[in-house]
Amino acid sequence: RGIPLPCQALCGSAAVIGCLFIDRWLEYGSLSLLECAEIAKNYSKEIEYSEENLNAMLDAAYELAGMSAAGLKGVFLGEATQK
Repeated sequence: RGIPLPCQALCGSAAVIGCLFIDRWLEYGSLSLLECAEIAKNYSKEIEYSEENLNAMLDAAYELAGMSAAGLKGVFLGEATQK
């Protein structure tokens, strides 16, 4: 039984936002709650207000192994996936 595509896209978005948090922390050595909120807000605006970006996220959820249920499980649970 597969995970519905919108759920995969949602989990994929959470993973991307998490990576943006890590990138910010690695670049500047710190990350505040306010910065996390700003990153999430900016990401959301890019997806919600751009049909092209939204479609790209949905396509990625369908096409990319890293956005598959197994790939996302690996991101969130730290499990390596083979594909």
